[in-house]
Amino acid sequence: MEKNPFDQQVPSLPIIQEKLEDRHITMHNSLARGSHSLNLGQKRVISMALAKLDSTFSKTTTTNNEVQVRLSAKEFSEIFEIDTETAYRQIATASRSLLQRIWRVTFSTPKGDETLEGQWLSLCLYKKHSGIIEITFHRRVSSALFELKGQFSTYQLRQTSALRSIYAWRLFECLNSWKTTGVWRPTLDEFLFALEVPASCKKDFFNLKKRVIEPAINELNAKQNLHIEFQPKKLGRKLVGFEFRFREKEQQSLNL
Repeated sequence: MEKNPFDQQVPSLPIIQEKLEDRHITMHNSLARGSHSLNLGQKRVISMALAKLDSTFSKTTTTNNEVQVRLSAKEFSEIFEIDTETAYRQIATASRSLLQRIWRVTFSTPKGDETLEGQWLSLCLYKKHSGIIEITFHRRVSSALFELKGQFSTYQLRQTSALRSIYAWRLFECLNSWKTTGVWRPTLDEFLFALEVPASCKKDFFNLKKRVIEPAINELNAKQNLHIEFQPKKLGRKLVGFEFRFREKEQQSLNL
């Protein structure tokens, strides 16, 4: 049988006792607040991969600072509560499409705003017979995910595994990147950029509120230990941004 000429040895991950859903997803704040271009299935794949690499990335870095991770349909089905066959189909479809997905971050400079963009993944290897997919993070995004020295945010995979809306997930990540202050004050353009709001909502605040903001807040308030309030900011009659205030709800005692 012919050997795969592109096969690379994936470094063994150290044994970690904690459950996968208890591991952390960590990224630089600029990426957390940037544009991800991901649907829900793609977001799940990226997030599960980051959780699997939690505290292990230094041991899994390959040449050119690319990082590989192995995903199994069994783990995916357990985390997101779907059957194994559907799980493999979802990670295979999402991983394949992730090869064309682009992330974008913006920076303010003395000469004006600059935008940096790049690919999430550089390679995918599908092993249908074993329900395994191996993905390789592109080297340009690895630094924003793994070589973190400051200004980063982190959360446990279990905090988002129950979410069914990509808008709720992205709002959660944006708020989480401002966790130390409990307030996020994006301009309208920053909000539309980060949540990748559809064109039909960009110039219609009623649609934006009803289709994006309120459903996302309601899902996070219901499924997270959060209380979120938002207020539109206007200059005259023109909408220019938002203020989101959020805090953890008081823990209720359990009747054990």
